[in-house]
Amino acid sequence: MCILFLKKTLIVLFVMLFFACLNSKAFAADYSANTRDPVIYSAITLTKTMNDSVVKVLAGENSTHQTIFVQFANLSELSYEYMNADAVTVIGEDGRMKIYIDKSLANSPPEAIACLLEHETTHNDSISSIEEEVVAWTKEATAWSYFTQKKPALANLDETKYPLVDRLNYLSGLYKQSGRTSSAIRQEILSNGVYTNLALHSEGF
Repeated sequence: MCILFLKKTLIVLFVMLFFACLNSKAFAADYSANTRDPVIYSAITLTKTMNDSVVKVLAGENSTHQTIFVQFANLSELSYEYMNADAVTVIGEDGRMKIYIDKSLANSPPEAIACLLEHETTHNDSISSIEEEVVAWTKEATAWSYFTQKKPALANLDETKYPLVDRLNYLSGLYKQSGRTSSAIRQEILSNGVYTNLALHSEGF
């Protein structure tokens, strides 16, 4: 009877493990529709440790109602106006939205790319504004604060080697110096000539 009981127990455990494996595969996150780059893939995964907003926008909760593809690219080759940009969100002639991150940032830690995704997925329609930029920049700052709190070494990376880390350290510094508000970031954006022609508000901002 002991042997029979042991066999039944082993069978039950095997069945439980089998279904556990099935469930883990069924619910495992798959971002292959959003990128083919392993760093960007890791960055998308990291955003999930904060909230679902990036993943939802990339999955189709945007003005196009389609998945968004993210890739590294030479932004200056895409357009002269992107020459000094770190990343851009664009809607192509096919009506699909894409996020391009400048290839010079491809060596960035995935946490830094995750912060950029927090920014770029804020721009999920064709119209931006000053207040939308304020929210996007602030999301970068708070995301970087979150990641550097979990992994302090990130903030101490060589900023000449990792220019995106330089930007994020600066933004998080602005955020902290203004009492963890957006006021210093807003002033920075208002003084930036790139945003001179933007309206103060856009839909939702």
